[in-house]
Amino acid sequence: MQTRVIVLICALFMLMPLSAFAQASLEDQETQELMDAETKFGNPDKPEGLDAKVTVGANFSLTSNNNVVGQTDGVTTLVGFSLISGLDYRNGRHEMRNKLNINETFSRTPEIPQFVKSSDLLEFESLYNLFITQWFGGYALIGLTTRIFESNQVSENPENYLVTRPDGTTYTETTDALKLADPFQPLALRESLGVFAEPYARNHATVTFRVGAGGRQTWADGAIVIDDDDDTDV
Repeated sequence: MQTRVIVLICALFMLMPLSAFAQASLEDQETQELMDAETKFGNPDKPEGLDAKVTVGANFSLTSNNNVVGQTDGVTTLVGFSLISGLDYRNGRHEMRNKLNINETFSRTPEIPQFVKSSDLLEFESLYNLFITQWFGGYALIGLTTRIFESNQVSENPENYLVTRPDGTTYTETTDALKLADPFQPLALRESLGVFAEPYARNHATVTFRVGAGGRQTWADGAIVIDDDDDTDV
């Protein structure tokens, strides 16, 4: 019986430091969380949680020419659409910034009586910041850039094109609308990882420095690049 009591007392003495260590660790964690909640990392003007913004734009232009020197008689029409959006999330030391931009413009002229795209852009970027101090930390970024619609080389009259395949063989095509790329081609993906510094961050202005390493990949299988040769008919 005496042996059991001694063993029980020894066990209690061994568990007491572990219990004190666990309690201290829990208190340190609670203190750190409290300090993080009271400390503003990054831009102090931005609220915690989700912050979304969307800007939509559209444009329309109609121009008529009649007996204008150097201009073809007829009506020129231009229509466009743009979207600038962002979705940010902040939680203490963690910050994520996401943005999506779309810009599309189509035009129709007397020379080419069909709508042809003059600008076509889809851009997405996601940035994650982990603040070590109020203005310094590490980041990870991934971005994507592409075109939404099919790309074509449209001309007023049929043109002769000498197309070179990836294997080096060539063929000739005569058309007034040469297909250059499928939708979402070319598609460029970029990523980077490193450290950043934001010595000044407010809603009206932000100063940011980044140092890191990154990569870039481009997918353009089947896309054609125009290289005009003035010395030939193709």
